[in-house]
Amino acid sequence: MRRPIFFALILACGLVQVSLPHSARMILSIGKYVQYFLAGLLVADYFVLDMPMWRESAWWDVAAAASAATMMLMGHDLLTAHVVLPLLCGVLCLAAMRGRVTRRCLATPWVAVTGGMC
Repeated sequence: MRRPIFFALILACGLVQVSLPHSARMILSIGKYVQYFLAGLLVADYFVLDMPMWRESAWWDVAAAASAATMMLMGHDLLTAHVVLPLLCGVLCLAAMRGRVTRRCLATPWVAVTGGMC
């Protein structure tokens, strides 16, 4: 029951922000990123409860490549930035933990250090 609620909240928060006028979105400041926080909670939920049973797979590498390509090629309008992007980031995070190639690439020292500095 928890995961469908997370998905619904991510979509709802994104759609609410898209419907707000520009001045109201600026007032929300950090609140306009709540859907990314919720996507992180969803990834953490999968990580704790399901991921120990998942095996590394090349399918996760395919999901990572598809998510990354979609993120780079999609338009950067409000709808994609606030609704679609948090979900794609979540898929990419899960793929980074269970993809064979993706995990190795992101575990290289210079990538890990750069990510840590960010």
